[in-house]
Amino acid sequence: MRSVDKLLKLADRFDRVLRKFADELQTEQKGTNDLFFGGDDNAVKFGKLAGELSLKGESVVGSGPVAKVLADHYNKTKKSAGYSLTVTADPDTKKVSFNVTANPPSLKSSIEKAINETYKKLTGKDMSTATKEIQEKVNKGFGNGTKETHSLNIDE
Repeated sequence: MRSVDKLLKLADRFDRVLRKFADELQTEQKGTNDLFFGGDDNAVKFGKLAGELSLKGESVVGSGPVAKVLADHYNKTKKSAGYSLTVTADPDTKKVSFNVTANPPSLKSSIEKAINETYKKLTGKDMSTATKEIQEKVNKGFGNGTKETHSLNIDE
């Protein structure tokens, strides 16, 4: 009988330790936006810092670095311009990346520079440094896939 009581007490202690460990693990789990931006609120701030577009007479005006690149292109060419930024932190494939799609593709380099400037203003780090730091966390199982972070378009 004593052996059974000891075994039950041991099982109870083991159960408490496992629950505590599971609770700690759950609170530490970080998703993709947490890893790249420090949370969803900062992902929204990034979009605002990247800029918005407005019309001033016949010209389009950009309020942030990325929006300015798009507005400059549109004002010179009167052709559509846009971009989309997705971030990936996938613990299954161990992939970490910032993915920029630009329209037209010739704007990609300028947009990437503007995004990096915006990201650095928000987080204090450039994208390459952040990618290395995030990679370490993804290798430990953090992240939850690909998220579209921000996009902006000007149509003809």
